[in-house]
Amino acid sequence: MITIELKKILKEGLIILLILAALFVAILKTDKDSYIAPAIELFLLLFASFSGWAVFNREREEGAVEYMLSLPVSRPKLLFLKFLPRLLMIGGVIILYGFLNRSFELPSFFQYRDFIVFYFTFFLISSSFSISLRSFIGTFFLTAILSGGITFYNIIFDRGSISSDTILLSNLTLLALPLLFFICFFRFDLKPLFRFNLRFIGFSSLIILAIIGYRFLQVEKSFCKHLLTSEGNVYRMSPRGVEYLKTSGVDYLTNEIAFKHNKCLWPLIEKDNLLYVQNHRAKGSGKRDIYTFDKKNHSLKVYSSPEKGWATVFSRAMNTVQAVGDSMYLLQKNGQKNKYRIISLSGKNPKKYPLNINPAVTGKIYLFHVSSEPLKFFMRSGKKGVLIGSADGSVEGPFEADAISVWKNKLLLFRGGRITLYSAGDELKVESVREGEYRKIKRRSGSRMSDIERSENVVIRDRKNFYVFNFIDESFKKKDIERGLFFYFKKRGNFYLLHQRADGIAIKIYRDNVLVSEKKWETMIEGYKRTWVFGSGIIISNGRQYEKFLFKNIE
Repeated sequence: MITIELKKILKEGLIILLILAALFVAILKTDKDSYIAPAIELFLLLFASFSGWAVFNREREEGAVEYMLSLPVSRPKLLFLKFLPRLLMIGGVIILYGFLNRSFELPSFFQYRDFIVFYFTFFLISSSFSISLRSFIGTFFLTAILSGGITFYNIIFDRGSISSDTILLSNLTLLALPLLFFICFFRFDLKPLFRFNLRFIGFSSLIILAIIGYRFLQVEKSFCKHLLTSEGNVYRMSPRGVEYLKTSGVDYLTNEIAFKHNKCLWPLIEKDNLLYVQNHRAKGSGKRDIYTFDKKNHSLKVYSSPEKGWATVFSRAMNTVQAVGDSMYLLQKNGQKNKYRIISLSGKNPKKYPLNINPAVTGKIYLFHVSSEPLKFFMRSGKKGVLIGSADGSVEGPFEADAISVWKNKLLLFRGGRITLYSAGDELKVESVREGEYRKIKRRSGSRMSDIERSENVVIRDRKNFYVFNFIDESFKKKDIERGLFFYFKKRGNFYLLHQRADGIAIKIYRDNVLVSEKKWETMIEGYKRTWVFGSGIIISNGRQYEKFLFKNIE
């Protein structure tokens, strides 16, 4: 029976497989791989979904469901004989795709590991509707809405950040549907089919609503951002103002309001005893003023007011403002005139640097680094590009990049597995190029406080190994680093590597490339957790409980 099922799968999915083969040939014979390769992912999802939906397709079309159930075969064995050939087929196809993707460095929308999660989720969810739904197109769109919708729903609650963990968590919850299908199928009898559908569809709706509701209750519903200051104090900033979380015991925190103001304050930067914050939700014609928030007496004073028509372009908290010496640099946009400029705040008379930027070419941009020798403004484009602005208003780029890293006036650009090092002097100069299958290890969570230095070290990996690149001597050294690196940074000469575990955080501190300290911090918080990394320590929260860990405890 397994052989018969394999033949049916090949026959039923032949058209999709032929389209996939044609797309791959088109990539080899043309230079349109950046347009064609992502379409392969779509047709792979179509194939996975079709393979799941077609589990009982023939029996449903021929009205032979009752006959199938009357066979002297147990329900578990029947499911095994139906599912195993399809699992083998879609497994072989995704392994072949992974081999070709690595061999030919195909551009893709998702990383391979993340795509595998979607691929098998589409198969399992579509198989859940293999008896209930007659239309494959309807099944595919319903599967896409469930898998993509729940993922996007979780991304919103993660403040717009997407990660492999978010994708995996979102799709794992949907495994409740195939499990429910198996349970209902084991109890499937010769009664009319609509009874099975009524039971399965009804319980499926309740499960989906429960997933959405549970996730909604697990997150903070009104708080904008969390801060861990250099002294180790924790603040929450919300539309109601600023709340200070006092320490209860060693690491546990309790909620105690220290200051209230009818403003949603966006944290910009920390300097000495002051937090610089901006009014993030100005209503009507209200200005988004920049304030200084005194951490000792919780007073709020206006520091700077933007000109009419100009507004700060926000990126992540504590990354919107770039500090160089005593000056703070912000990127501003005039929406009516569609113009950009850099403004430097170092007193009562701000300096302005108009930028010659075409938003139609660059898309949405934000400032992520300022170099003072010479004065250069590094900006990220929403179209996966990098812009480099100068004090005279000229802008170079955008340069296409999958990932970037900067230190002083040097830019490390990752594109298609290649690493290119630039130096931004009077002219942009290519210092070195390294070919391979390299990718930058992204720091998946955190906010750069004033006591975190922009590290001259960058963690990179290829298929098998990890490397640390050093901007100063341009060295590229292989390093023994565990998989799942969550965050890394430099502070006061120490290089921190943080690995997230199910029960907390593992921290390793290096100095001069030598391990000087190691600590595993176990959290007592249960349920879905979020982690924020700051220069002084870490906060972990499930929305109701908080714990903090200070780096001074292991330095």
